[in-house]
Amino acid sequence: MKNLVRKILAVAGYEIRRADRLIDLDSKFGIELLGPLVTQMASLREAPLRLMQVGANDGQSQDPVRALLTDATLEIEAALIEPLPPQFKALDALYQGAKGVRCFNCAISASGANLPFYVVQGADRHEEFSLVASFDRVSVETSVQMMAASPEERAALSIETIDVPCRTVRQIAEDMRWDEIDVLVVDAEGYDQIIVATALNDGFLPRLIVCEIVFFTPAQFTAFTQDLRKRGYQIARSGQDLFAMRDRG
Repeated sequence: MKNLVRKILAVAGYEIRRADRLIDLDSKFGIELLGPLVTQMASLREAPLRLMQVGANDGQSQDPVRALLTDATLEIEAALIEPLPPQFKALDALYQGAKGVRCFNCAISASGANLPFYVVQGADRHEEFSLVASFDRVSVETSVQMMAASPEERAALSIETIDVPCRTVRQIAEDMRWDEIDVLVVDAEGYDQIIVATALNDGFLPRLIVCEIVFFTPAQFTAFTQDLRKRGYQIARSGQDLFAMRDRG
């Protein structure tokens, strides 16, 4: 992965430096690496690439996999997971009839038991807040504070608790008839490292893992990346996202 990413970045005049600790984000959005990496992976496989996205939202708003799933040159099977009913309805309609794509109206947890989920009440009047939902209430509160344009807008929003159905990564994989996951993409507003750990503990070692690190503490970042490296992953960071890739073993 390191050589591939280095070549991609070199074209844009960038270089890679190892990040052994969490560093301040230098930009909200980094260079888009998912597309080139998945395209490269797909070119080396005879069978369809198996992609799982946790936190798919409506499938369009700031969605990193939409372009991949609409690229006729790529063979991809996808499991798209979204727990919130309004966003899931839009997601399911978007991919209605799409070959190899299944949408799941649930969240991911280690046990598969229903759990409390935190959403922004009033998000229907502020579309960008529909992207903010998590098992981690503190992360949702932090996002509201960061994203609200004014004290008045912040005052119009509140955090609501709802119960959502949950499934394990293995249950989703079994429904897809997968024995492996090639690409795992997670956007879970502060719960990303737990979702990734759930997949790893379920016995999966995706070739490529992509997740947000914006809510990681320095200690969490260190522990998370150390664990991934012990499992054979190489790490890269772009903007708010962490990319972890491993060779087949």
